[in-house]
Amino acid sequence: MIHRIVVTGSESTGKTTLARTLALELRAPWVPEFARDYAAARGGVLSAADVEPIARGQVAREDAAMAALGDRGVLVLDTDLVSTTVYAEHYYGRCPAWIALVPRAYCRSESKIRDMCQRRGVGVKITPVAKGRAATTAWGRRA
Repeated sequence: MIHRIVVTGSESTGKTTLARTLALELRAPWVPEFARDYAAARGGVLSAADVEPIARGQVAREDAAMAALGDRGVLVLDTDLVSTTVYAEHYYGRCPAWIALVPRAYCRSESKIRDMCQRRGVGVKITPVAKGRAATTAWGRRA
């Protein structure tokens, strides 16, 4: 089984730094946010038409990283399609249905995330932020 740890939150809040650090601590692959590279390649100007290409690019990065892991391991993601859905709905008032449905396929329980991190000596705090979702904060190895 592959465990996906997703760092999610508002723009410019340190998600990339946290995800990269967590991946290093867990000795796990890190999947950077596709939207950042996509937006940079377009001069930072995005529209509703960009939501699907961004989602496809994110999924392609995740799929490639998961394929490299085989059938077990840990994968740390800078973001996932939950963020894409929230972004699209907030800025454009809509999001293609398939994008909103994909994250449900990856749902995992809070206890599995906590157990996996603690077995590797990484502290973790899971804070409920909405029904069915949780924000996870991780910090360095405990002494």
